[in-house]
Amino acid sequence: DPSQSHPRHVEEGTMASVQRDYGHAWHAMAAAMEENKAGLLGSDFVGLAKDQLSQAIVDQSKSGLKRRYIDHGHQVRVVFYSPDGSAMELHDTVRLEIQLLDGEKVVHCDQGTFYFLTLMTPAENSWKVRLLESVSGF
Repeated sequence: DPSQSHPRHVEEGTMASVQRDYGHAWHAMAAAMEENKAGLLGSDFVGLAKDQLSQAIVDQSKSGLKRRYIDHGHQVRVVFYSPDGSAMELHDTVRLEIQLLDGEKVVHCDQGTFYFLTLMTPAENSWKVRLLESVSGF
C-alpha cells in the first residue's frame, strides 16, 4: 500500500518492482535459513541486512539447527520514499510460522503476526533489502 508514502508518491512501475523484489528477498531468506546456506541470500540483501542474516545462518548452523518460514501473507505499507528515489521504508505485517528444526524434527514453533521494518534501496535494475528488522508493532 503506497498511499501513505511521504514525502514522495510511489510510481506504479516502481511499486511493481519493489513488490517483486521484496517478495523475492523473502523467498531467498527462507531458502537460505532452511538450507543453512548464506549464499542463497544472493544479491537480494545488501549491507547490514545481509550481514545480520549471514551471521544468523552461521550461528544456527553451528548449533546443528535450521529455521523454516511458512509464510501466510504480508500487508506492506510504504511509509517513506525519499525525494531523490534512493530509499524506501516499508512497514510489513506478516502472518508467519517459524519452525526451528533439528534435522527434520520440529523442536520449536512460533506462529502469529510479526512486524518488520524494512529499508530498500535501488541498485542495478532492482531494489535491495538493506535493513530487515523485527519490531514489536507499528
